[in-house]
Amino acid sequence: MRKLHYLDLDGRSLRLLLSLLETRSATATARQTGLTQSAVSHALERLRGVLGDPLFVRAGRGLEPTEHALSLAPLAREALTALESMGQEPAFDPATSTRKFVIAANDYQRDMVLPPVFHRLQQEAPGVRLRIKTSGNSGGEMLRNRDCDLLITPKGPDYPDLMRSLLYEDRMACFYDPACRPAPETLPDYLAARHVTVVYGDDEATAIDAALAQQGHRRQVVLQLPNFSALPAFLRGSDLVVATMELSRHFSLAGFGVCPLPFPVPLLSMHMIWHVRDTASPAHRWLRDLIRSTVHAACPNHA
Repeated sequence: MRKLHYLDLDGRSLRLLLSLLETRSATATARQTGLTQSAVSHALERLRGVLGDPLFVRAGRGLEPTEHALSLAPLAREALTALESMGQEPAFDPATSTRKFVIAANDYQRDMVLPPVFHRLQQEAPGVRLRIKTSGNSGGEMLRNRDCDLLITPKGPDYPDLMRSLLYEDRMACFYDPACRPAPETLPDYLAARHVTVVYGDDEATAIDAALAQQGHRRQVVLQLPNFSALPAFLRGSDLVVATMELSRHFSLAGFGVCPLPFPVPLLSMHMIWHVRDTASPAHRWLRDLIRSTVHAACPNHA
């Protein structure tokens, strides 16, 4: 007979051992476990080989456990409890959790999406902590390296191990200081204007430039900024114009003039992205649901 190893133990073997200790009968154990008496006998022989002990000896019409078998009872119960917990979904209670979540986003998404999310976190999960990191152009690698739990971005990397959910869509619009210039309502007016853009990293091309290039046009970009939060200071008191998401009129660019772009541009989609390993996590799923419902409530006409 081959020598068995403790790794050959499994939950069914431990359950059989506990049943035999309880019933002191192979027949009763067969009924209790749903096995045949022959299967019980074979399983007991296998246990004896793994544990190196007879475990049970004949005593009249029943079985008498050895001292070693009795000593294994609490260990078997503990192991079965641990195995049972491994098969259960880990609980997450936002009301008592002290977990820390890390969300990566650039400043536009940060200012647009995350303040109402944080306010709900304070109400529903007062012990949960939130850290917000700048994603730049490396959000996908941040997710893969566990540097963040979620990424909020209008485009994001197209990796097979990253999942995404649409948060909202918005149209692009043109913003300007009405005290310094009129609205560039026609295409010639727009092309004649001086433009400011927001550029992350070395990628200077934008969706606006691509849309204009399809029509054979090019705008005059005189200022490139590293983030959206700098826009108001440069736009105010100047003849500059900027094309960005129309929802900006409600927060970062409130008070500025706004008009539709005089040429077609695809809607811009804002996504929530996470690594596939976190899809089934109760805590992660709760956070995603909270963000999604918060954004949909704040932007009912854009979700």
